[in-house]
Amino acid sequence: IAVLCAMLFHVAIISETALTQKGQQMLTCDLQKVGRCCVWGEPVPGKGVSSSRGVGVVGGFGVQIAQLEVPDFLEAEYQDGRIVAGKTQIQLSKPTDDQAQCRRNLRPVCGQGTRTDKTDLTIVGNYANVYDMQAREEHLTKLAAWVSTLKGNVMVGGDFNSDICNSFALSGLIAAGWKTVNKDLDYTCFANGGASKGSTVDHILINPNLCRFFINGGVVNDAPFPTHKPVNAEFAFDKSESVWQILDKPKPFPTAPDMATENGEIWYAEEVSIIKSFLVKGDTDAAYTVWNNLAESELA
Repeated sequence: IAVLCAMLFHVAIISETALTQKGQQMLTCDLQKVGRCCVWGEPVPGKGVSSSRGVGVVGGFGVQIAQLEVPDFLEAEYQDGRIVAGKTQIQLSKPTDDQAQCRRNLRPVCGQGTRTDKTDLTIVGNYANVYDMQAREEHLTKLAAWVSTLKGNVMVGGDFNSDICNSFALSGLIAAGWKTVNKDLDYTCFANGGASKGSTVDHILINPNLCRFFINGGVVNDAPFPTHKPVNAEFAFDKSESVWQILDKPKPFPTAPDMATENGEIWYAEEVSIIKSFLVKGDTDAAYTVWNNLAESELA
């Protein structure tokens, strides 16, 4: 708890807590005393100290997190202490109307005022089965199917007990535009207190919408944890940039093999004649409508 509270973060995902119900209650009280909010997955049964289960999401100082229900097809994983989800709000600082007008006119930003909006951030904490490969991949497949349907900014993190390349489910998320914040795929887990070579099984994955705000991320190698090293991510939610990366690719323009595209006026003589007649009359709107309808019919 001391280490966790000493770190600066907005939200933290913790895996393999091995916390019983009493342990969760005690930890919640300790965290609330220092202004931290938390949501937990199901507690582990029994003493819990040797149980490889338990997940939670902890908010930074003053951050409120509301627990989010998981879908029915993940209920077994939730009951087994392997998944938890929460939602919080992030403040967005946007320029005032005057500032925005200045930017559109390519002049220096005038004025210091901003207006503050908010956006939701969905956080999913995960701990996959370390012993059963088939159960692990089934879990990750269901997890990927669910988070792919969530709207807005989505972050999935925790101990997945799998490299991304060794999981069809995780590889599928990456192929769909999700990104790992550990861009260099540095090792995160060192079994036997660092005696092994290491593996990359702890991840924070962000969806294409959240990628817009991503600044930097990686493994915190100097953290005082012998087996698993934390993975962190930095975001700037006042950052403004193009979001074309999250759009579907446009349809390819169909070109018939027997059609000479450089002779378009021959193939579309009637339409070109109508367009020219409208242009002669100065009716550009009507000309554009004919041209647009022709283009749409060819792309359909």
